[in-house]
Amino acid sequence: MTPTPFGFSDYKIRCYDSTMAKPLFTILVVAPSQTASFTANSTFIQNFRDRILNEFNAVAQGSNNPKVQAGFNLEIVTDADPRAGKVSTDLPKNLFRVVLVPHIVTQPELIAKVKKLAPGVETSGIVAQMNAEGGAGRRLKDGSSAAFVSVSKVEEGLLINASPKMYAEAGRQLGGLVCHELGHALGINQNQGKGLMFGTVDIDVDQSTVTSAVHFEAPDKRIIVATLDGLAN
Repeated sequence: MTPTPFGFSDYKIRCYDSTMAKPLFTILVVAPSQTASFTANSTFIQNFRDRILNEFNAVAQGSNNPKVQAGFNLEIVTDADPRAGKVSTDLPKNLFRVVLVPHIVTQPELIAKVKKLAPGVETSGIVAQMNAEGGAGRRLKDGSSAAFVSVSKVEEGLLINASPKMYAEAGRQLGGLVCHELGHALGINQNQGKGLMFGTVDIDVDQSTVTSAVHFEAPDKRIIVATLDGLAN
């Protein structure tokens, strides 16, 4: 990728070909400049992208609406992107933003960021969820969404072992955590079942864990599809 003042160029991914309708939905991952040590790595990006898009495009096929079936785009951008700093309610409802949170961000800084990007969201609940499962996702009353995902476990793991295998596993596992929090942002109010929405999502880049293996279960898919159908109508 082309170097920029932020360490890497904005990385836009489209998961469709010329024979398919243009995806209606976009997952926007905001990667602050402090995460460039791994978000600029092509092996990490490929596995991160595939984990998220494969999951959500499979869910989208459960809809009867062709607009929903067309699936998702994924964009990874820096803080410089205008959408990175917008209030959630000012973003298009079919855009689902996920903000990556580096380990150097303090709790007061996290609370300030949540208040800025998703005013009205109970910050204590976001902090508690971040501490419990490494991320937090909310569906807001107006139909917009908010999601925050910590990357501290990935940062720690890659400091110990920065091999291509570990970058691949880090991408898959962080992608699984993003899927989990987006599940909340798309209407799943609480952890449930034994799939992606089960309890705490653990990240350990030293081994392949459940995060990179499990998928949304049927009840999860029904809730997500209902949300997507509502946005498409």
